[in-house]
Amino acid sequence: MRDRGGEVLEGKYRLIRRIGAGGMGSVYLAEHVGIGKRVAVKVLHGEHASNDEAVRRFHQEARAAAAAGHRGIVDVHDIGVTGDGEPYLVMELLDGESLGTLLVREKPIPVRSAVDIALGALSALAAAHRRGVVHRDIKPDNIFLERTISDLPSVKLLDFGVSKMTQPGSLTTTRSGVALGTPHYMAPEQARGEVDLDARVDVYAMGVILYEALTAALPFDAPNCNAVMVRVMTDAPRPPRELRPDLPERLEEVILRAMAKDPANRFRRAEEMIEALLELTEADGADSRARLLYLGPPAAADEPEAPAPAPAHPSTPQTWTTDVPGVTTARSRGLVIAGGGAALLLLAGILWLARTDPPSSVVVAKWVPAAAPAAPPSPPTEPEAVPVTISLEGVPPGARVTLDDAVVPELPIRLPARDVMLRLKVEAEGYEPFSQMILPHGDRTIVVTMTRAATPSGPPARPAARRRTAPASAARPPVRPGPAPSSRPTTQLPPIVQPGPGPARRPAGQLPPIVQPGLPPIVSPGPPPIVSPRPR
Repeated sequence: MRDRGGEVLEGKYRLIRRIGAGGMGSVYLAEHVGIGKRVAVKVLHGEHASNDEAVRRFHQEARAAAAAGHRGIVDVHDIGVTGDGEPYLVMELLDGESLGTLLVREKPIPVRSAVDIALGALSALAAAHRRGVVHRDIKPDNIFLERTISDLPSVKLLDFGVSKMTQPGSLTTTRSGVALGTPHYMAPEQARGEVDLDARVDVYAMGVILYEALTAALPFDAPNCNAVMVRVMTDAPRPPRELRPDLPERLEEVILRAMAKDPANRFRRAEEMIEALLELTEADGADSRARLLYLGPPAAADEPEAPAPAPAHPSTPQTWTTDVPGVTTARSRGLVIAGGGAALLLLAGILWLARTDPPSSVVVAKWVPAAAPAAPPSPPTEPEAVPVTISLEGVPPGARVTLDDAVVPELPIRLPARDVMLRLKVEAEGYEPFSQMILPHGDRTIVVTMTRAATPSGPPARPAARRRTAPASAARPPVRPGPAPSSRPTTQLPPIVQPGPGPARRPAGQLPPIVQPGLPPIVSPGPPPIVSPRPR
């Protein structure tokens, strides 16, 4: 494995040293030659550079991250090719560790911490799903807990290398019959190698992650990958409360719904699972904190960091490890975030390079977006708010629509874009209320599904009356006026048969026409009607 430390790529990025390596490539701490910004550069190994599938996935990671455009997704700044033809990505640097590293050190974790992390990851997934990107490899190693100046973790999603872009004309690495992902976190349809995967595979994986984080056990485990996938497709998970009785019953319901075998029984998208988890936090009296975690710390609150020389490191890792000398930890509400002291530099996205390698810790210098405001405004006002239109489909006539308990005067809803969650509620007479949390940062259409409330009286009374007065025989179309059906004997039924273009009508009681032997009678398809002479 060649070490490129000291090289300058395309005259722009100086590779300072290798900070991680995996089966697919290596990651380097690098610096932009012109502006001195520290970045991380991921280089695909030479033996994979000639593999079209590997290169496609490599480029897919950059394209999917750019398409999602969310601060909860690791940013890719640039893409290029080395002088000897090996593709590379330029990515942001992150300060913190992966959820996988945290779970190696501390498992199970407190309910509050697990829900907070899930909300952050689901927030980023929701942004990806809205833009037609399905991650397909959600697992603890691909959920990064970025250290911030506060005690709240900022969650970042990593590794979109096997993601699927569902928009027309987009690139996809899906192949029929090939299961892409990590077996323990695969949805059943994903384990079967199905091609038409949607956002519900990511929802399933988030259910597994919550299960593991809260119970310290995987729902399906086995000695090898094939056996794991068989269990994923066939077995029912053990209820989480059997492993951890103190879990809220409602939280168990959310986890098991997310992990339903049938995709139709899961949350349809990340927003629905977010709403279910937020209902738990609201019941716990922590709604404002949950909303903050769902949105992540505001970008404007990040203070620009002055350029500084590279920190000293006691050792440079060549393989994955969670034993990092010099790394200190701090606890906040049971959630451990790596930080302080001399830390091991490692790129957040490197986990993509070593799917078969053990999990790693990630502690790197934090990158601050150049477009971040120099000084955040103290009041929560937005001087140039972009107008947002939210359309509602399926609203019953006369319904009352509210947004955070404020009555909406007309539809569609028009309001300034805001980075805060609002509760949409629709109420109509005779229907159960509809409620959903929304984030008004872009135009969208919401399908309102309302079920009728159970009432003792209503329209069904009239059809019931018709069923009582009409006998069973009345369902048959009448042939001719005659006696009442109850008094007509079976032998008096009209002999006219109409399954198709049948024979011409003949008077009742007339014998069938004489047909020469050997020739088929001219009758309609099927057995001819049996008409016997009436004995008198």
